Amino acid sequence: MPAVHLPEGPRATTAALTLAVFALHLWLARHIPGPSVILDEAGYLGNARWLAGQHPVFEMPVSPSYGFGYSLLLVPLQWVTTEPIWLWRGVLVVNAILLSALIPLLAALGRRVLGLTANAALVAAAVGSLVPAATSGGVSALSENLALPLVVATALALHRALQPGHLLRRCWFGPFVALLYASHPRFTTLVGVAVVALAVIGWRRMAPRAVVAANLVALLGLTVATRVVQARLIDARWSQVDSLEGGSGDAWMLLTGSSGLRGLATSALGQGWYLAASGLGLSVLGVGLVGSMAAGREPGVIAPASGPGRTTAAVLLAGAIGVFVTSVYFFTQTQFRADHLVYGRHNDSYAPVWAAAGMALLLRLRSGAALGRWLLAAAGVLVVLSIGVVLLVDPTIYGGTFAYFAVPGISRAIGDPASGTYLRASAMAAAGLALIAAMAWGLRRPRLLAVPLVVWFAWSGIGRIQDVESFAGATYRDWHLPAQVEALDLGSADLDADATRGATVLSYQFWMPEVTFHIYEPKLGERAEGPYVFAPLEDVGLPPRGARLALIDDGGFYEFRGTPAGMALWVLPGPEQDDLAARGLLLPDGFPTVLPTRARRGRLEILDRPDQVQVVSGQRVQLTVSGRHLGRGSPWPDRSSYRGEQRVRITADIVPLEPAGVLGAPSGGELPAWIRPGEGFTTTVDIFALGQVLQPLPPGRYRVTLGIGQPDGGWFVGSGPATTFTMLVTPP
Repeated sequence: MPAVHLPEGPRATTAALTLAVFALHLWLARHIPGPSVILDEAGYLGNARWLAGQHPVFEMPVSPSYGFGYSLLLVPLQWVTTEPIWLWRGVLVVNAILLSALIPLLAALGRRVLGLTANAALVAAAVGSLVPAATSGGVSALSENLALPLVVATALALHRALQPGHLLRRCWFGPFVALLYASHPRFTTLVGVAVVALAVIGWRRMAPRAVVAANLVALLGLTVATRVVQARLIDARWSQVDSLEGGSGDAWMLLTGSSGLRGLATSALGQGWYLAASGLGLSVLGVGLVGSMAAGREPGVIAPASGPGRTTAAVLLAGAIGVFVTSVYFFTQTQFRADHLVYGRHNDSYAPVWAAAGMALLLRLRSGAALGRWLLAAAGVLVVLSIGVVLLVDPTIYGGTFAYFAVPGISRAIGDPASGTYLRASAMAAAGLALIAAMAWGLRRPRLLAVPLVVWFAWSGIGRIQDVESFAGATYRDWHLPAQVEALDLGSADLDADATRGATVLSYQFWMPEVTFHIYEPKLGERAEGPYVFAPLEDVGLPPRGARLALIDDGGFYEFRGTPAGMALWVLPGPEQDDLAARGLLLPDGFPTVLPTRARRGRLEILDRPDQVQVVSGQRVQLTVSGRHLGRGSPWPDRSSYRGEQRVRITADIVPLEPAGVLGAPSGGELPAWIRPGEGFTTTVDIFALGQVLQPLPPGRYRVTLGIGQPDGGWFVGSGPATTFTMLVTPP
């Protein structure tokens, strides 16, 4: 890739803005502990591992395949480390580098193609680089992180190919288009657009034949190479690829049947509305400017575009239309969430360009009358699309479920009631467009718009990041499965493909790179061969085969139909099961059940135990305890692994020492992890001054005794002087 030359003028300012955006992305991603868009990220992260030549490779269930363009950039990380946590942090840094590159790229686009001065180009770049798709994208290992800057770089490469200069600096358009195609199939039509564009450029002699030939050969050669590599990648990682878009027969039925045509029209309406609403109407202005440039008619603007600028604008617009058509077709065929009716993630590939171009239009208009006409046109488009979506598209379909990463531009409008999602988003867009009109037309200060627009876009994108933080936090909080599996020293394990809808399940291969996973498909009659099997806790086929439970994973899961209530590591009969059973590392047959008597031995003590603690009635006191599993025959499952009443926990027995008192509620605390025989732990417990029906305890003195047991197991051990103290309850 050639070096990106900063636009003439404020190079230091451009560099400072780029570093600021880089730091912003790192700061926004600081609390993201791991993959959250699990299926997609397993695709891209696994592709990187395969491209790096590392084993074992990620095996994928029946699912769509994923491009490898973005994964190429992650290969060096794989060569540096295979430690999952450091690898993930490296991914976040790569994302921040890619997305911060939007500043110099958009500034160059504004200067060279959109006809802005250097300072004005930076204003447009700042707005475009922080659209919700860009602000929120860096927290996930998704191809969008490459696609957003690469779309801009591709337009600049075409513009450069049409300018005089050295051949090597003019032949990057073809490779960049091929890389976009390698990144995601949404850019398939862009390959055709690029071929046609190069043919027209050569025919009209808009560039030397050597330049056209070099770009065309590179494009076609790399496209063929992409298909070859993708086929090998699929063969290595997928047993079967699920082509959700269907075949040619499905396409024909869709395009000729009345229901199919209605679906296409509805999807086009929804996705067009998302583009307008997510950009606050600014994207409508941007599309209008680029379309006018492509047509050679730019009413009301200062200094119409040059010939190379018009050609670049035409290819940009044609490429975006191709992505839009591809997305509309795909999500007419494939719908299982409400956001699929207005899907924005694919079309957001061009969102930075449209936002920057919309800002460029506001800065280039030479009269208030022209600005008024453009604003009225944008308002008309937004109003018509909003009315159509609110009246014709049902946001409560498929349970009203919206994935934030699919529609980041309207993340702040997603909520209860789901029926008002489109109306709320339309109202926000109308308010944003009104702000644009007030500042650009009313106050004649379009440059000042950069501040509220950047704040608005960043606020919307951060809404999606907050959702990711919440989901990833719930998924990975107190998730100890990788460390627990490492302690068992597994070399390989089978993985139930039916269970891979669970959030953490497909990330097993990322977090446990030392284990070779083999995915089996029960629906196809396949079965686990063992000895170790990751399958749902409620699996009905494994217990009759004598399988025993070695671990349980009750972490966060997506709420889809068929999602397992929990996963488990089963061990089939054989030497491995016998060895684990002898070491007391397997749960008893028939679990969930009471642990065997020999497993109910333990020690517990309160660190810095007080003789008496004082607490206000209805409040709590927190203590630190240490303990050890002294039994045999079974581990102690903790709450983060298994949330049922058969887990082992620390319970407080609260008995009144005065006649006026009442028995206290069984408060206490949870084990910090899955505890095997001989292992110790330290954790905190909360003692609540509450009665059996959760009423505040009457003031007085109570004896509190801590012990370890199963809530439904009828056993309570580890108590004694080291875990007994007096609690003085005082009036509130």
